[in-house]
Amino acid sequence: MTSAMLRSLTVQGFGLIDLTSVDLEPGLNAFTGETGGGKSMVIDALGFVFGERAGADVVRSGADKATVFAEVQPNATALAWLKENALEAEDDALVLSREYSASGRSSARVNGKPVTAGQLRELADIMLDVVGQHEHQKLLQPAAHLDMLDAYAGEDALTKRDEVAALVTASRALARELHELRTSGDQSLRALEDARFAAAEIRDAKLEPGEMESLRERRSMLAHAAKIAQAVETAIDAIDDVDRGATAQLGRASSALGGISAYASSLRDFSDQAKGLQSAAQDLSFALAALREEGAFDPGQLDEVENRLALLERVLHKYGPSLEEAMTARERFEAQANKLENREAEIARLEGQQAHTDAELGAAAGALTRLRKDAAAKLAARVEAELQRLNMKGATFACVVEASSDITATGGDEVEFMAALNPKEPERAIAKSASGGELARLLLALKMAFAKVDPHPIVVLDEIDAGIGGAAARAVGERIAELAQGVQVLCVTHLAQIATFAQRHIVMEKATKQGRSVIAARGLDGKDEIRGEIARMLAGDAQSAEALRHAEALLKNK
Repeated sequence: MTSAMLRSLTVQGFGLIDLTSVDLEPGLNAFTGETGGGKSMVIDALGFVFGERAGADVVRSGADKATVFAEVQPNATALAWLKENALEAEDDALVLSREYSASGRSSARVNGKPVTAGQLRELADIMLDVVGQHEHQKLLQPAAHLDMLDAYAGEDALTKRDEVAALVTASRALARELHELRTSGDQSLRALEDARFAAAEIRDAKLEPGEMESLRERRSMLAHAAKIAQAVETAIDAIDDVDRGATAQLGRASSALGGISAYASSLRDFSDQAKGLQSAAQDLSFALAALREEGAFDPGQLDEVENRLALLERVLHKYGPSLEEAMTARERFEAQANKLENREAEIARLEGQQAHTDAELGAAAGALTRLRKDAAAKLAARVEAELQRLNMKGATFACVVEASSDITATGGDEVEFMAALNPKEPERAIAKSASGGELARLLLALKMAFAKVDPHPIVVLDEIDAGIGGAAARAVGERIAELAQGVQVLCVTHLAQIATFAQRHIVMEKATKQGRSVIAARGLDGKDEIRGEIARMLAGDAQSAEALRHAEALLKNK
């Protein structure tokens, strides 16, 4: 028995429900009651708390708001979803709550934290599988049949399908690239010329990293050459003058301090400092002299520097904003030009690559088709066996796998479920082969067949017993009971033959309170209560001796 389940549901001010609460069990939970007693309303409330769209009509007349609480034991997938949404469960449990006010305001929470209705629906997709009369349309749509078959086929088929999807994406990308190359024509020639021009313009500029900063500094010096030259000459004279220059004066200081350095360590330090300053002054003088000699102040160089800066600024304006980015742009333009220059060779290369990819795609799609056909045969046999158990003697089922006009991300097949639910009838699309009770049993047969590959731990069966009775009803009850051995089942039913198998039996009762109809849920705990409800379902009278005997027999033989 799966540990993931719905533990309890509390409903207040919802529809005709004033206030009611139900505790649920693993296995089969049956909801019964008189016709019009609101059996499906508790299922509606469950859908509401799991995010189904709702309007103000869900609020009970006279109430301020409708509120539903659900305590859920999550599975591993739900726990992962909770973590992704920062809604981690406490003690491996989670409480969902949602309310809708009469004024139209809605709010929802998971473990006390606000969530959206969309998030609740995401959680419902993980935890719930609602199977009811309003769900039949999904089953009847061939678009859903392919996904159902692949799930039934198992991991090998799903992996192969992912491979097909990846190859389709790769093939389409290659086709687009080839189309662009083949149809570009004059545009390619113009693009080639543009790429060549841009690469040559950047290349001819002979860019060097850091050159702009160096040139701007050089321009500043040349623009103030006279002032700088005068200052340099003054500084050199101040340092090198034989009598009054800094070098000579520091030399005299060093000599004087050297003569007394033997008397104290501090005096020796002063002497060393004087020598160091004299050496630094000499170094500075040499550097200034070199600056003067190399023509650093030649104003004739200013035009040359200005021209170079103007060239670099034009290049940066078009390809920058930095020299490094312009140099990267050159590499890009050269690569583009090279590609365009080798256009025919590139087309041939891409054609070969696409041919190889398409061959791989065809092989992968073919392998997927074989997996599907093998799974389709097994599925057909399984569903037919289920139909026989559901007292549909002679019914046949086929999962038809046919080649589609093209290979898409889902493969090269179209899949449709076909059935003949009466002897000697031809197999037709299930939408045209079944109705009423037959469709309900076919739906249950498919549910049983897919039970092991369906990840939903909670299955809601909303009156799928419509239009059946007698031996067929008993057979349906047995199959639902078997389904409930692997998942928690919430089943709304009017058939005693199904309710008999429940581990938890809840009766929905309608009463009049202060002149208004009220629906409430009541769990049946005692054996006598359960037998009485089964008797009522059989004969409409919970006190009928004959009905009670029949109910007792059903309960013993379940």
